[in-house]
Amino acid sequence: MKANLLPITGVGSLPFESIEEAIKYSLRFDIPFLPELTKLEDSTKISDISEFLCYSKFIKEVEGRTPFKTQSFQDINPNIRPNQIHFIDDPAKAFNIAKKNFGLHCCNNITLKEIDNLSITHLSFDAQLISRPEEFLVRLIDRGITPVVGIVSTDGGSFRLSSNYNEWKPLLRKYIMDCWISPACGLSGFSVQEVEEILSLLKEVQREIIISHS
Repeated sequence: MKANLLPITGVGSLPFESIEEAIKYSLRFDIPFLPELTKLEDSTKISDISEFLCYSKFIKEVEGRTPFKTQSFQDINPNIRPNQIHFIDDPAKAFNIAKKNFGLHCCNNITLKEIDNLSITHLSFDAQLISRPEEFLVRLIDRGITPVVGIVSTDGGSFRLSSNYNEWKPLLRKYIMDCWISPACGLSGFSVQEVEEILSLLKEVQREIIISHS
């Protein structure tokens, strides 16, 4: 499911302390994502995705209108709905995914061999950890997996374009019909002003790639 060329999405966690503001922010993405308010909720105590504070209001906004993204740890019931793309959050690369047709978010390095052992529809990853980007993209696309390229790095308490952005830029243009872009990981460690700047940076990348593609 694609919202447009090189659609932008997010990972999940945000710094907001208001449900309304968090959802408003998410809806500005091409593929909105269920906000997780880590300052107000503890995901370790959640067993069903509907227990997230933003869930009810978010679903009312997106259901039946657009593809949308949710993300949680594997032991949380995702409560799948039409147009929902659910990602398993697996930063430690446990890859214990028994269910098929789910996306995977992994913010550590991931190899082509590991991908071949997975039955997933989408893979969200940190672009700067990929050493051979085109080979990586081609393998994903050939297997019917949508690459969600974490082109804005978020490690070390700061954000910036991926250190290997110059390698990714022509590839995002070449595979513009097949890729999404996003931050590399959740944004709960940033300020509200910073998450606004991150969205602006993603939109800038999207505009640059689309203009150069056309």
